[in-house]
Amino acid sequence: SQGATGANGTAGAQGATGPSGAAGSQGATGATGANGTPGAVGATGATGPSGTSGSAGATGATGPAGAAGTQGATGATGQGVPTGGTTGQVLAKSTNANYDTTWVTVGGGGGSGLLPPEILVVSNDMPTDYKSAAATAGATVFVCDGTADEVQIQAAIDLAAPLNGRNSTSPSDAQQRGTVQLTGGRFNIAAPIRMRTGVSLVGMGELTELRAVSLSATTGYPAGVAAVIKQNAVTDHVMTVRSVWINGNFASGSGCHGIAWAGPGGSASDYPDTNPDPSNHIRDVRVSGFTTGTRHGIWISNNCRGGHYSNIWVRNCSGNGFWAESTPDSALSGSDFGGCGTGVRIEGANWRITGNKTYYSGLSGGPGIGFYFGSGRHTITDIESQDDFVGVQLAGIKCAVSGVTVDCARDDGIILSGSRNAVTSLAVYQRDAGRFTTTARGIVFSGATDLQVVGWVQKNGGGSSTITTTITGTYDTTRNFIRIADDSAGSSVVAAG
Repeated sequence: SQGATGANGTAGAQGATGPSGAAGSQGATGATGANGTPGAVGATGATGPSGTSGSAGATGATGPAGAAGTQGATGATGQGVPTGGTTGQVLAKSTNANYDTTWVTVGGGGGSGLLPPEILVVSNDMPTDYKSAAATAGATVFVCDGTADEVQIQAAIDLAAPLNGRNSTSPSDAQQRGTVQLTGGRFNIAAPIRMRTGVSLVGMGELTELRAVSLSATTGYPAGVAAVIKQNAVTDHVMTVRSVWINGNFASGSGCHGIAWAGPGGSASDYPDTNPDPSNHIRDVRVSGFTTGTRHGIWISNNCRGGHYSNIWVRNCSGNGFWAESTPDSALSGSDFGGCGTGVRIEGANWRITGNKTYYSGLSGGPGIGFYFGSGRHTITDIESQDDFVGVQLAGIKCAVSGVTVDCARDDGIILSGSRNAVTSLAVYQRDAGRFTTTARGIVFSGATDLQVVGWVQKNGGGSSTITTTITGTYDTTRNFIRIADDSAGSSVVAAG
């Protein structure tokens, strides 16, 4: 039998490593062993940074309403609106004062409802459908009935005047609308239309006829004067009349004038202030048929300064077509005056007269003068007299006159009776088949001194037409400069001074 194993001996020294053997093939992977028991949970690490916010979730259902709060105290009663008014009317400011309002009718028919600035006056002979439409389509419309139509026109003018709070002479209900628009058609006028400060009376041209009907009343200013158009009071100023025909209606119109205005005696300070000049305007106006007695087409008097009158046509007035009586500092231009007693009569200083013509003066009575210039310091250019009894009479002083034609006068071509005047480009002649076959005197000097006169006179106009005496009268040969070609002496020059 084997004996017991003896004790291990002491290990010997390690021998040198032998060369590596060839690599053996890897063995097959062994089967995965069963999971071991999980180890204990480690300590919690530090918190990482916050992530991006996610999309908002859907709104939740509305919660139940809270209990009603306590009602507040009742406020003070408001200003309210004026009583009255009718269906369809609205409130409009009457003045700038707070709560100063009134009921007005606005435009209907599907329009904007805005108030037009002007006031419309419709003649009786406008078509019925127009009158019906106007009554509903405008803010303020007056429809005339063909009898005393000045009543409706006057009511419109009174509304158009400045506010009474600005001009105490205005009616209490004035609305300062400014313009009264007249339709076409005939307005029969039986008493004066009285213009007010700042108001424009505007027609549709010669289709708007203001026809005098037995008009002899003298209400308004100037006092004691009957006229189709006057002014309401002495202080009225900056009035305008344009685009109308003023028909005097001959004998049926009675003894009235066309337009009669007078100045306020040097003061025009009421609103709007134009002190000291009234500065009235007449333009694009036709005046005719004022022949009963002595009737004037347009009569401006009593220092009615600063006026502008243009494109006026006056025919058949027994008095003056245009008369500026004691009225200076104004202008007349581009106008014709025919068949009047005197075409243009200026009796106030410092007028500007440009581009006017007179013809057939004396046809309706009167002295038959084309142009009469009194007073002085006028500037006169481009005037023509044709077939008047007397072409031009220059009685004023210190006038500058250029471009004067006198065609076929009956008595005198031009009468120079005022001193210190300069007249250049003067032509006086007869023509064949004119209204008159003979002119008695071409140029008449009537004692004036300090003259400059340059022009010509044609004695023979063809046929039997002639000027009997081309130049006549007296003048101071030492204080004048006269150069006139006179064909009666073979186109010689008559010179003096």
